[in-house]
Amino acid sequence: MEKENSYKEKGIGLLEVVLSIAVFLVGVGVVIHLFFNSYIISVNSFEKSQAYLLSKEGIEAVRSIRDGDIENITELVDGGVVLSGGKWMLRSSPTIIEEKFTRKINIEMIVEEERWEVVSEVTWKNARGGEEVFSLSEHLSTWKEPLLIEIPSEEEFIDEEEVEGDEEEKEKKEKEDEEEKEEKDE
Repeated sequence: MEKENSYKEKGIGLLEVVLSIAVFLVGVGVVIHLFFNSYIISVNSFEKSQAYLLSKEGIEAVRSIRDGDIENITELVDGGVVLSGGKWMLRSSPTIIEEKFTRKINIEMIVEEERWEVVSEVTWKNARGGEEVFSLSEHLSTWKEPLLIEIPSEEEFIDEEEVEGDEEEKEKKEKEDEEEKEEKDE
């Protein structure tokens, strides 16, 4: 009997080997999955920050065009901007950047407010193959036209009752100061 028990305890069975290999492979699979997911998240984050900067650049380009000559700004649908000779110019088609990002500029005049609404939209394919969109919007005023602002006079700012109350307080302080001087002199 002793020989049978000692024989069973000596070796590792085939089932134990298969289970340990399976546990090891599951662990390696989880690590690989986490690695690739973190890589995809990192790439997506980088692409979103690039899209933000490109979208902001689109709005700044339109602002630059407006600052150069407001007559160069017109209403635009799904257009783009291009840098030519150190100056930004509007174009009728979207701008493709680094063969990955597409930037569309939409400009609409809001007549009642005398402002331009500028929308800069950047689209691209993400690391998983889906389409992503990032958009910024800003209102640009027609600032070269003078604005008439009515500035109120000083009398409108000062309340007469407050002035009278301030004078009374000053008189009280002056009397108190005089009384203190008299007491010190005595």
